[in-house]
Amino acid sequence: MSHVLYHHRWMDLCANNQDEAFIKMDDAVIVVPVLNDDVIMIEESSIAYGYKMLVFPMGGVEANESPTAAANRELQEEVGYKAGKVELIGLLHPSLKYAHWQYWLCLAHDLTPHRLDGDERSPVTSKVMKPQKLEDLIVEGVVTDSTVISAFYMARKHLSSK
Repeated sequence: MSHVLYHHRWMDLCANNQDEAFIKMDDAVIVVPVLNDDVIMIEESSIAYGYKMLVFPMGGVEANESPTAAANRELQEEVGYKAGKVELIGLLHPSLKYAHWQYWLCLAHDLTPHRLDGDERSPVTSKVMKPQKLEDLIVEGVVTDSTVISAFYMARKHLSSK
């Protein structure tokens, strides 16, 4: 059993029976958009660190929404593309020890332009790149988000087979 110490609209700070604190968040998705042989990343400001970061589109799964539907919605809101096909390829837990939180990992194919209004408070720009370029950015320390690196690692076998 656990109890909520503090509630915010996106997350709760909770404590278990031993008074050990952890974060609880709703399910979310990470989308790896595939456009021809390229992937699409987004550049947006980090709320926690205050600088721009390069990540895959991601966001919360709304009530009564499947992870694949959430992935397609987030793709339209953040990148301006709609996927003809969304594949669920994995599940990530950003911090098993300190967070009750999971990302459904989706691959989005057959993209066509279509934009939905999103909830982003700061501008989001798209960056289309070859998978090798993303790998170089990871090695160079430009892309450091562990969920993005994990998502890319898990998506690689799907990217090379397309």
